[in-house]
Amino acid sequence: MSRAIIISRFIERLFVKILFFGSGTILALPLIVTESALFPYVISKALLFRIIVEIMGVCWAVLCIYRSSYRPDIRNPLIVAPIAMVAVALLATITSQDPWYSLWSVQERMSGSFFYVHVWLWFLILTSACKEWSAWRALLRTTIAISFVVILYGIGQRLHLQFLPPDPDQNRFAASLGNPIYLGVYAFFHVYLSAYLAVRERHNLWKVFAIVGVAANAVVLLFSASRGVTLALAATVVLFLITLCWMIPKPSVQKIYRRGVIAFFVTSVGLFFLFQLPIGHRVAKTYFPPFVNKVLYSSFDDPNRLALWKVGLLGFRDKPILGWGWESFAMVNDIYAPSRLTPDSSPWNDRAHNQLIDMLVFSGIIGVSAYVFFWYAVGRTLVRLRSLSKSFRHMVLSLVLALLFVGYFLQNITAFDTPINLIFLSFSLALLYFTHTDAATSEPLTTPQKVSRKNERQLVEREFNTALPWHSGICFVVGACIVGASIYWLHAVPFKKSQNIISAVTILPVDVSAALGLLRESLNSRSFTNIEAREQMADFIDRIVEHPGFSEETKKEYVLFTADEALKSVSEHPKYLRYYLRAAYMQRLASRYDPAAKERAAEIAIKARDAYPDRYEPYLELAEIASLKGNKEDIIKNGKEMAKRDPRKSRSLWYLAWLYARTGDSAGMVKSMEEAIMRDCRIAQYADHIYLISEIMPSVPDPFLVQLYTDLAVMGPAGDYRLKIARQHVIDKVSAAMAREAQKRIAAQRRR
Repeated sequence: MSRAIIISRFIERLFVKILFFGSGTILALPLIVTESALFPYVISKALLFRIIVEIMGVCWAVLCIYRSSYRPDIRNPLIVAPIAMVAVALLATITSQDPWYSLWSVQERMSGSFFYVHVWLWFLILTSACKEWSAWRALLRTTIAISFVVILYGIGQRLHLQFLPPDPDQNRFAASLGNPIYLGVYAFFHVYLSAYLAVRERHNLWKVFAIVGVAANAVVLLFSASRGVTLALAATVVLFLITLCWMIPKPSVQKIYRRGVIAFFVTSVGLFFLFQLPIGHRVAKTYFPPFVNKVLYSSFDDPNRLALWKVGLLGFRDKPILGWGWESFAMVNDIYAPSRLTPDSSPWNDRAHNQLIDMLVFSGIIGVSAYVFFWYAVGRTLVRLRSLSKSFRHMVLSLVLALLFVGYFLQNITAFDTPINLIFLSFSLALLYFTHTDAATSEPLTTPQKVSRKNERQLVEREFNTALPWHSGICFVVGACIVGASIYWLHAVPFKKSQNIISAVTILPVDVSAALGLLRESLNSRSFTNIEAREQMADFIDRIVEHPGFSEETKKEYVLFTADEALKSVSEHPKYLRYYLRAAYMQRLASRYDPAAKERAAEIAIKARDAYPDRYEPYLELAEIASLKGNKEDIIKNGKEMAKRDPRKSRSLWYLAWLYARTGDSAGMVKSMEEAIMRDCRIAQYADHIYLISEIMPSVPDPFLVQLYTDLAVMGPAGDYRLKIARQHVIDKVSAAMAREAQKRIAAQRRR
């Protein structure tokens, strides 16, 4: 055998190991949390995943050039479907209303089309490189073991271990995923991946290990208290139990099993209805943990979700072919959503919380067609796998895989794809591909037949007696250079920017100059991290301006820099209302130091009003600008227009009262506040606006002060800086009002 062939075979084995260990490293990413970044539970996982996949991609490309067995089988629909999804994502990015946003998304989501390409590239690598059960068995054992560590991570957070970051949700289990819903979906995947290993594993010890994985992840899923994924698990368990009634081969065992299933269902339904009764409700509230109560008593017809779905369908109606662009639901929400979908909802939404509607908005009919084809390919493969199953054990294995995908589809009716979800969806899809291929090409689920050393040597000489072609080396060098540049510019630099943001936010209340240096370094070039950096700057601006310890020069520098950066957000992302409003507000603040900023604020607000005529926020901003100019007529004019555009008059009545107070019209202020209270639009629903009331306290009559005090008591402790000030103002004024009332009663008694 020539030296070139020996070296080629060594390189092949090395690259295959890189692909295998890289995949194992990806499965450990749920444990990665970087507190030094702005979104510690998201950005580090996504960036590391992209880096690992790019390194693996170069090795895989060389293997594809070297040997045809590593190339994807594009005749298989299960291979074509993800490729079609990637093509749709790229097309939706090219035709997007905001291509930059579609390509990169933001730090909080990290689910732009660039990440999407990496997800399905990893799927192709898995299907090409992991073709032996030994490799898949090792990967399954790895990911289940990692899921145990994730569970222990969450338990450690609840025990307040100092070396772990605090639990982001005190009422629900979130662990290292940072969000209970994300953890619920992660646990759902591992319930069925563990079940797959339990069915297929031959060794009893590992079988017990997998069964424990099923139980542990099911419990964690319940503790995440995520309604959609909990229902998906319940639905798939019911389907599993029912389907087994016809799969068990022995009639005697089948008869006993069916009776047990009927008894289980009758008991479960009876207990459910029992807990709907008042006595059951009291028992559940007293003795059951919060997640059980959330599942038992939460309403599943969430009006806010239904309204978001309507918004998405309105957006699809206007752009039905190619949609608005990948990751573009926030744009559609700004145009079509009312100012508040429900009284306690946020006006800013970037997802429909329904994956199908998100796809309609992102990529129109073309995208949904690819999405439907994707699920058709999954269903077709599952049906063929079932037909290839020759024993009860094989049928259970195909059923487990089917229920995994059914459950994921069901939970996506009320949720959306996230980076971790997509990673484990592609992993599960590759596992399905391997299981089907293994069943179709050999005797399924058996240990490969041993081949004698002589026959093995002849097989190797016949099939692998070739050297790497010269152009594979060029491919590797070029690919390594591209990946190196990508790792630095597209991953390391944005991560450093994110770290600078969180460092600046940490020291901002103490040292504004040092924080500005870090922020300038973070914003010195365009990046997907800039949006959140500017949002953080804007969130702190009121605190900086009102801080007595900072000099006027320091405040001026910070305000002007923040205002300039807000203008850049508008120029970079001109299709989003939120950036217009923030820029107008920043220019209003900058008018303290730059008189021309007042006119810039008016221009921005007018553009926002013309672009989004049905939203009330531009009119409120115009009223604020009119107040700066001292034009009382325009204040009230824009205030009334604002009130017309809030269909539930939830916020606008309080805003209007505030605007009346700014003009000195006490009668109009009281009338607006009376209407707000009559409509039960109490300020307690909008904690962020109590600050407005603190500004008009001198004009507020005593009865309304008492009402505000009651609402504040309902709200509980106030954590916001401005809210604390407003709360104290209200309490002080109420105390004075009560004192006046007491003096009146004493005077009346004396007269009698």
